[in-house]
Amino acid sequence: MKRIPIPKKEPVDQAAPYTPVIHAGMKALSHGNASETQQRAVFEWLVREAAGVGTKSFRTDPCETAFAEGRRFVGLQIIHLATTEVKHDD
Repeated sequence: MKRIPIPKKEPVDQAAPYTPVIHAGMKALSHGNASETQQRAVFEWLVREAAGVGTKSFRTDPCETAFAEGRRFVGLQIIHLATTEVKHDD
């Protein structure tokens, strides 16, 4: 039986690529003065690029899979907080 090669993915322990727009937006966000457009761009970058939500986390190396799943978990937590109702403690 012929084995089908699995495409090589980028190493998961490398920083996610970002543009100067994302870099500036992240700096503005950290200083508390990001515009609405910057906030949305940084949010999307955090979830999709940095955390890898929407991509498959499986790698042929189990340690790389675990690392990718950890990144993905953070992104899913961010999405959860952004999309669920705030429950106030009484």
